[in-house]
Amino acid sequence: AIINGSNTLATRRYIQQTDARYNSAGPALFQIRWTAPNPGVGAITLYASAVAANGDGSEGGDWVYTASRAIQDTTTGIASTSWGHLKTRFR
Repeated sequence: AIINGSNTLATRRYIQQTDARYNSAGPALFQIRWTAPNPGVGAITLYASAVAANGDGSEGGDWVYTASRAIQDTTTGIASTSWGHLKTRFR
C-alpha cells in the first residue's frame, strides 16, 4: 500500500508491506518499482525501515532497523566529452 505522509512529512510517500507470508523466520526480499522525479529537482533521499520481530506479541526481542540514502540529481552539471579525451585520462 502507498501511504502519504502528514504534517511536516506531507511531501513524503511511504510503501507499506502487510503480506503475512513474510511473517516467518529467515530473510525476505522486497522489490519496489520506483519512478525517479523529473530532472532538476535536486537531491532526493530514500528512507527504509524494517522490524525483525520474534512473533510473541511483545516488544521484547524485537529489533527495528533504519537506513537512508541521499541521491544527487545527476542531470545537472554533467559535461559532455569525447572518446579521445577519455582515453588520454586513463593512459
